[in-house]
Amino acid sequence: MTSVPESIANPVQTIRISKPADAIAVAPYLLGFHPSQSLVLIAIGEKDRALESVLRVDLPQNPEEARDQASWLTGILSRDGIKRVLLLGYGPGSRVTPIMDAVNGQVRVAAGGQVEVPGLRKLTISW
Repeated sequence: MTSVPESIANPVQTIRISKPADAIAVAPYLLGFHPSQSLVLIAIGEKDRALESVLRVDLPQNPEEARDQASWLTGILSRDGIKRVLLLGYGPGSRVTPIMDAVNGQVRVAAGGQVEVPGLRKLTISW
């Protein structure tokens, strides 16, 4: 039986995100579809800054739902020990802002201010 070198059998793909446009451009490829009316959360490893996980949720319909979603997302981040998060909002500002603000605030409180939460907004998208 012929063995295949590990580097060929399991290649590592590096995607460097250095500016907001990079994150917005790569999100559809990480998800497998183009998000719309969504909050996309990209969790980044604390030590190696590698991608930990990607999560997408529908934008909330109202501020109360935004707080509930933020609590749920914060619980996931806390459970998994995630310290670096990138938030991408896809949709109109009136629906993106409440969830971005709620997640940002709750994550900072839960982490005692020891978390990085850069937020990006892509307001209107047509594909």
